[in-house]
Amino acid sequence: MYDLLQSGVFYNRQVMFDQRTSGSDLLDQHRAINDALQARDPVAARAAVESHLTYVHQALSDKQRAERHEKIASQRLEHETKQ
Repeated sequence: MYDLLQSGVFYNRQVMFDQRTSGSDLLDQHRAINDALQARDPVAARAAVESHLTYVHQALSDKQRAERHEKIASQRLEHETKQ
């Protein structure tokens, strides 16, 4: 399980940085999570984690959408150059 989690985290980090996602945004999100945990504030911790996961999910969705669009564009170009 640890290996799966670790590979998933590293993949997600690579996607985020490939998309030029702001490292400072991610760091701020992690700080907010840590601050809430250190303060023993479960409501704030949950909100910070949910906000971070939403941000990461959106970035990964954007990456997948861009890849699909790139594939379609490549197929169209290939089709047009064959004619």
